[in-house]
Amino acid sequence: MESTIVPFVRKSLAVNATLMDVFNNRLGLPEGELAKRHTIEEFSGSEARCIKIQPKPQGVSEEQRAIGAHTDFGSLVCGVRDFVV
Repeated sequence: MESTIVPFVRKSLAVNATLMDVFNNRLGLPEGELAKRHTIEEFSGSEARCIKIQPKPQGVSEEQRAIGAHTDFGSLVCGVRDFVV
């Protein structure tokens, strides 16, 4: 398991660092500002979640269609939705 999980986590950290650098630059923050707030040495309550929901069927209201109570927290939240045509 370690041969699968450890490389995945390392690659995920590298992707996150790249995204933080991009956001840092686009937001005009001092160089490394986001990175210094997210060091690997500090304890983190971060988590990764994948929530997949199907496209809303016709005739179903937004109130009837939900993914349930949850909280988005942390510095980076990515939402992805599949569109069916």
